[in-house]
Amino acid sequence: MKHLIIFPILFLLAGAAHAQGFDKKTMEAFATGLFEQMDLDNDGFLTSEEYAHTDGGGFSVDYHLLDLDGDGVVAKAEYLRAVRQFHPPTQQEAI
Repeated sequence: MKHLIIFPILFLLAGAAHAQGFDKKTMEAFATGLFEQMDLDNDGFLTSEEYAHTDGGGFSVDYHLLDLDGDGVVAKAEYLRAVRQFHPPTQQEAI
């Protein structure tokens, strides 16, 4: 039950951070926290079951797109790359 409350909050905070022009480091900190909450067995990887059970933490990307190396699990580094891909820097950061 705790996870069902935390995920939407973290995702909303990350969206707010992006909308307000927070830097990449802040976005990655939010994404890292979200990943750690979704990693229900704390093994450092997200399985498709964990991702589905946590509704992707509100991240509306198909699981198979996150599994960049196709090994069946999503490592934290893969997840962070996806966040960078789907939440590019704001114009303020690009300047």
